Amino acid sequence: MISFPKMRRAIAAEGFGVVPVTASFGISSLKASTRSVSELIEMADEALYVSKDQGRDRVTHWDEIER
Repeated sequence: MISFPKMRRAIAAEGFGVVPVTASFGISSLKASTRSVSELIEMADEALYVSKDQGRDRVTHWDEIER
């Protein structure tokens, strides 16, 4: 399985001809305290917006976010 940082770099390396392409990812992990799939998706979504706010072309895990 390819890691998210490797996937991000592979997308950036390929691009679309002369148009550069970047990718940001927000990821979360299932834990005992996670109550639902919806909550897991919300955590990943929050992490994605942190990636975009920090300059895009990043991978952010929900556990890394300062609250």
